[in-house]
Amino acid sequence: MTIPNSVTSIGENAFSSTDLKSVTIGESVKTIGDFAFYANALTSVIIPDSVTTIGGYAFLSNDLNSAAFLGNFGTFNLNMFQNNPNLATITYGLGATGWDNPQRTFTPFTGPTGSVTATPAPAATPVPTSPLWLLGMMAGLLSLVAVRKLRKA
Repeated sequence: MTIPNSVTSIGENAFSSTDLKSVTIGESVKTIGDFAFYANALTSVIIPDSVTTIGGYAFLSNDLNSAAFLGNFGTFNLNMFQNNPNLATITYGLGATGWDNPQRTFTPFTGPTGSVTATPAPAATPVPTSPLWLLGMMAGLLSLVAVRKLRKA
């Protein structure tokens, strides 16, 4: 299911017990209410950076393995992921504020040990660049020279 960009708020119990297996939250959503996604089959969730408020038990009793936050730490209830025993990772973007002082730990009954601490997402591995672009530019210049010579001939 995709929540469109025209939606700004997901209300309390909006999608509770609806057997959702996946959800894409639109970029305009600012608020996710209490129990909004309670008792579904979600395995992962990505919270866009537009979300500033998440209510209690918003993702209670799902099958979450991972959760990712794309923005700063807002008014988030740390019990939002309760009863997701397989939730192994909760990440946030590098440079996002409010996550590390104090370090945000989601409890209770979250993850295999009963709590999961949010950690920054790993930095993207830079793609090695090679001088192939230079070879392409040289080939282009040589073809221009060849075209000029053909025109003169």
